Amino acid sequence: MSERKRQGRSNPRPRQSSESEVSEDSSLEEDEDDGKISVKVKPCTYDFWTRTRKEKGPYRMRRRPRGYALILSNTKFDNSPNRKGGEADLSNMIALFEGLSFETYILPNMNARTMKRKISKFSKRKDHEQMDCCVVVLMSHGHKGVISGTDNKPVNLEDIFKMFDNENCPLLKGKPKLFFIQACRGGKVDKGVAAPEDEDDSATADLQALMEKLLHQPAASDEDEADETRPRVIPTRTDMLCCYPTQFGHKAFRGTKSGSWFIRIITEVFMEDAKDSSLYEMMTRVNNRVCKQTASSSSNPSIHGGKAVAEFFSSLRKELYFFPGAPFPKKPKSSETTAGG
Repeated sequence: MSERKRQGRSNPRPRQSSESEVSEDSSLEEDEDDGKISVKVKPCTYDFWTRTRKEKGPYRMRRRPRGYALILSNTKFDNSPNRKGGEADLSNMIALFEGLSFETYILPNMNARTMKRKISKFSKRKDHEQMDCCVVVLMSHGHKGVISGTDNKPVNLEDIFKMFDNENCPLLKGKPKLFFIQACRGGKVDKGVAAPEDEDDSATADLQALMEKLLHQPAASDEDEADETRPRVIPTRTDMLCCYPTQFGHKAFRGTKSGSWFIRIITEVFMEDAKDSSLYEMMTRVNNRVCKQTASSSSNPSIHGGKAVAEFFSSLRKELYFFPGAPFPKKPKSSETTAGG
């Protein structure tokens, strides 16, 4: 099936999700939630847009469209359980990224060979040069380091990431490339451990501070700086963010109607918080909310009570804000009034 191009529709009508059942993988029973999210991305303010660009020097994010968002959704497989709930994930991702001013390209139900060919073709689009950002969403079955085509053959995620690095995709050099992977990363099911009694939001703040320190290390010494007479170079793989629904080696969870925990929570967090939060801040909130979910399945005891923690790996070199609604043609008139005399 060929790709479908979409632009300018901020809240497409979700497809009807499938009936409530438990398949043989990590899908979950549900009785009420039909997976439909009314996706309405809240816009940022003019003051936040101008202040943040001045104070933090984030990635440029003002073109319309911001860039292209490729969304792969495999839900029907030759010899594996169908991914019930995947229709809700697809609908939510389309609505979210169109609401964030991306032009979406949909790849529905692709075998492994076609997946690689279509994604490679997408990475070579000449008009990436005129864009600010690129998004790739991959939703399918998967295992350690791979994602599956509808023919159950694996595609190495590393091969996909390589298509977008600075050597193979020079038109996106220096621009953020965001990958959101919804797939199992192994067969383990984490049943969790007791949380500390004094756990509070300070733990999240401490973790965020640690990650900021690790991801933004200063140069070791002046000797490591480039000589001014030599051409400026950057590493082969920079400006990428890779986000996963679970830890390596573990299953990811998906409701048969509401869709996956990870995709649903990304949609909810981004549409509410993109107006005044960085991507890093939002993904930390996504991780925290995924941690609070617990799998429930009377038909599949092996996953009942299962837990997951999303994680992401970053080589971004600046802060990233989506600035929904920007750019603004001019500063809006103040709504304040003064008393007449």
